[in-house]
Amino acid sequence: MPTAGAPTRWSDLKKKLVELDRSALVALIKDLHDASKTNQAFLASRLASPLEAEGALESYRERVVKAFYPGRGIPTQLPRLSVGRTVLREYKRARPDDLYGLADLMLTYVETGTRFTNEFGDIDDAFYSSLVSVLRDLTNLLAEPTARAAYHRLQYRIATLVVETGHIGWGYGDDVADIVLPLQQLWTPPDDAE
Repeated sequence: MPTAGAPTRWSDLKKKLVELDRSALVALIKDLHDASKTNQAFLASRLASPLEAEGALESYRERVVKAFYPGRGIPTQLPRLSVGRTVLREYKRARPDDLYGLADLMLTYVETGTRFTNEFGDIDDAFYSSLVSVLRDLTNLLAEPTARAAYHRLQYRIATLVVETGHIGWGYGDDVADIVLPLQQLWTPPDDAE
């Protein structure tokens, strides 16, 4: 918590930051890095070179999967959906220009939830609502004009998701098919277009 009288608004903090010399600023960033694993992941991801970006994305993927499968064997608790969704938000902040990476993570969230329910049976309405909500956000993201390449990289996984959810109750399988179909139609050229 900030001490009494310490600036907490960004505008106040920014004034203080611009007064720092380079070494003091680097030391402050190091302290932020050391303060939490979330900060470490953010900085590693934000500063990743294109070659390192896949490794950064993989660490976020692992965290999404861990929200559903925290350890080995049969989980002793329901998935921590809020933890998985927090990882998605963190990645979006860390790599705001990486449309494919965010889409991949969102799909990983839905795929992992689907795998979980296929392994352990029906869960509850809140569980499926969370998966559907992320899937809607994903399809909205992939419907953007700049997302064609990202969609085509994920196309097979999306089609597989529809198949893997077809038999799941709570209306989940129907929701997945209804959400994905317009996206597939958007990016699939008509048969006579050649």
